Amino acid sequence: MTGTQGTQGTDPDMQAGAGIGRVRRALKLPWFTVPPRPASLPDPAATPPAELPAAPTAFEDPFLRRLERLRVVARRQHGAISFGGRRSRLRGTSIEFADYREYAPGDDPRSIDWNIYGRSDRLVVKLREDEESLAVYVVVDVSRSMDWGVVNKLGHARRLAAAIGYVGLCASDTVTGVAIADRVMTVSTPLRGRASYPRLFGFFGGLAPAWKTDLGASLRGLASSQRPRGLVVVISDLLSPGAHDGLHVLIERGYEAVVAHVIDHSEVDPDLEGDLDLYDRETGEVVRVAADASLGARYRERVGTWIAEQEALCARRQIRYVPVNTALGVEDFLFHDARARRIVA
Repeated sequence: MTGTQGTQGTDPDMQAGAGIGRVRRALKLPWFTVPPRPASLPDPAATPPAELPAAPTAFEDPFLRRLERLRVVARRQHGAISFGGRRSRLRGTSIEFADYREYAPGDDPRSIDWNIYGRSDRLVVKLREDEESLAVYVVVDVSRSMDWGVVNKLGHARRLAAAIGYVGLCASDTVTGVAIADRVMTVSTPLRGRASYPRLFGFFGGLAPAWKTDLGASLRGLASSQRPRGLVVVISDLLSPGAHDGLHVLIERGYEAVVAHVIDHSEVDPDLEGDLDLYDRETGEVVRVAADASLGARYRERVGTWIAEQEALCARRQIRYVPVNTALGVEDFLFHDARARRIVA
């Protein structure tokens, strides 16, 4: 990464954009800009990336059953009438049965299938053809800056994406997985229905780290594609200077956006003392510095300011923003933080 929003007027050693590593300990952090790598130093880009966690295909059944009671929240109407799990504002005439899903607070009690309840004590609602299907795009940033962390940020993002996608499938939304870095890297086929979850989990589980970041270009590419308008959930560390420009284009093109900002604790409160190698996770640029408590304090202050700027920029464009602390499990995040910010309900 080579920069981010709001770096003007800061000290060069505190500007956004690279990573930092303690000599022999390989601690890497963002929000630094460094000069070109001296030829005498080793190239960290040549070091194999840390091993990613296993593919997100092994959620426990109790967790999946809890997810089935959630829905991804869209603030406005999207798309056309089709087989779906959301009541349409448009009047339809079809009364043909389409599918079942778990009952959720706010559903019309008249749609409950009492026969199934009598047999299994489960509350499910019947879906009709005249209900609306929300197009949900779950977008994962797979750039190299994501492939790092005490809890690997990309591994955490893959699991979160799979869980959000599962919520959409169980609500009969149409879910598409997307991987981005410096461009749109890969896109899954649109999936609908709970039975599609192995394909969705396989898509996210197979995502591998790419290289450089250009979220602006990749999100503009997604916005310009001929896909149904809907809700775009972007899961990223936002370490790209054009991220908010790309998000703005999505909004202009009629999409609704949510930003899940992935942050590792060691990025916010690192150990910044002693002889360090500062290096960019995506370009391999390196410089050595002698850090002290003062540098650590300035770093933590700058990171706090930068995170607040990301949320403010999202609020300005009516984009829902939620920080994702990798130390918090996906289940706790979805049922507490995401619910509190009306990402799911």
